[in-house]
Amino acid sequence: MADKTDRLTQLQVCIDQLVIQYYSSLSYINASHDFVPTAPNEPKATDPLVRPPDAARFRGDLGELARDLVVKSKQVELLIDSLPGAGFSEHDQMARVKQLEEELVAAENERQQVLVESAQLLGKCDDLILKVSSATSEIRRST
Repeated sequence: MADKTDRLTQLQVCIDQLVIQYYSSLSYINASHDFVPTAPNEPKATDPLVRPPDAARFRGDLGELARDLVVKSKQVELLIDSLPGAGFSEHDQMARVKQLEEELVAAENERQQVLVESAQLLGKCDDLILKVSSATSEIRRST
């Protein structure tokens, strides 16, 4: 997750990957199980199209799938914990939003002031240019 996407996008990608891992794990288990009966008196079912791996390999595969799911779940958890606002009460989050709104209003006021000053300076520059060009014209006429 070293790319430069925002945390919510990273979280969405991670959750999508987790869902795919769940689906793939369930598909593997469904396609590879050995029809072990759930009750002691049930006969073992068979399917000629299914060739399950030996029991030791199947248990190893299940362990690996479980570890992968745990790792991906931990990644989701870490991303959730890193979200802004995680660990703060609703009151604290609302106070932060209000503070950010006030900062935004102050920044907008400052921007408006800069625009006014810029217009004033541009007007002064226009006046100076007109005066310089007028003076230059008079000098040329007098010579």
